[in-house]
Amino acid sequence: MISSKEASEAPVPGIPPLDPQRSVDGERGIEIINPIPTSSEDFDLEIHPEIVGVHEKGNNLILESKQALIDAATGKQYARPVEPPAPQTPNRAPDAVHQFQTTSEVALSYCLCGDYSPLHADDSFSKRAGFKGHILQGLGKWNIATHGVLRELAGGKPENFVRFKARFKAVVYPWGFP
Repeated sequence: MISSKEASEAPVPGIPPLDPQRSVDGERGIEIINPIPTSSEDFDLEIHPEIVGVHEKGNNLILESKQALIDAATGKQYARPVEPPAPQTPNRAPDAVHQFQTTSEVALSYCLCGDYSPLHADDSFSKRAGFKGHILQGLGKWNIATHGVLRELAGGKPENFVRFKARFKAVVYPWGFP
């Protein structure tokens, strides 16, 4: 089984190699099919990655992939990507507001999730890519937002959480950025 990191870095025929200075996370979504175990004991959980499309957008390419979380021993699926398009944002006040104070180290901690791009750790590398300095990973933004939705709208109870999707429209600089 290849890891999702290996799948994202694997060459795709006809597509230029990944340029880490120009590669950012654009969208994520998850649908919980079965409650995800809080311990991996007695489970053989694997992420099954698949590249499903490559699209041109201006001078950029969008690589669309999906992963499924599956118990390899039983074939039981626990999570998959959200397939339907994201709903339009209603023109009204938000149902809830969740504030989260980041730190200058939060992007470094998300490197432990497997995103080792220098965009998240090296200010000079990130500046060459056109940013003001290192940026927070899409996964980090997504996890913070997901935690806020779970806490504010689902009573903090994982069993009330079924689906979440987010599109990233702006860069987040960790707090404490010089």
